[in-house]
Amino acid sequence: IRPADPRIRHLRGEVLYRLDRWEEAAEELAAALRLDPEGPRAHEAAFDHGVALTRLERFDEAAAAYERFLEESPWPTARAIALTNLAETLMAADRLDEAVARYRVAIATQPRYTHAFLGLAVALDRQGDEGGAAEAMVTAMATGAGFEELDNPAVFFVPDWEHHYYRALAHEALDEEIEARVHWQAFLDEGGSTGPFATRAREHLAALASRDGDL
Repeated sequence: IRPADPRIRHLRGEVLYRLDRWEEAAEELAAALRLDPEGPRAHEAAFDHGVALTRLERFDEAAAAYERFLEESPWPTARAIALTNLAETLMAADRLDEAVARYRVAIATQPRYTHAFLGLAVALDRQGDEGGAAEAMVTAMATGAGFEELDNPAVFFVPDWEHHYYRALAHEALDEEIEARVHWQAFLDEGGSTGPFATRAREHLAALASRDGDL
């Protein structure tokens, strides 16, 4: 039975979302949005739909869901979170210019939002902007919540090994070369070696190894 009441579809979607049943949650939330695209909880459904689609690695669809949420949400904190989530989906889809632009808007919206600086650092690094990446990462660490944000159980990374890229870059910014090397290698070993950012991770490892040769 698939009722035509968007409230029921949204409620089902929320329950499935909380059970981490992402495929079913995405289906129910999409149905709620189709049935009542202008309803009082449509923006909330759009955000959760974006998260569920991100979990499923359907990044372009997730980006569209976050864009829909942003059309309706006026609150700066919620907008900064959604903009950062949007940027992360764009980065995962290798749309780096768009990702950087969204991270910058998130920071302009909430200037001390640590996660936006972390993401901006990673996106800039992947563009080859080492100076900009280092500056953004140092800013993230200076908030005092850099690693705390990465360890936050409410924060997730897709794919799972993506968090190693963030951690490696953070350790490099702090001149913690051993820790950085561990996380660069883990990024590659756990699945990143076949992805679009493998070359950049290997470049970091090579640069760290060359520093050893200079000692």
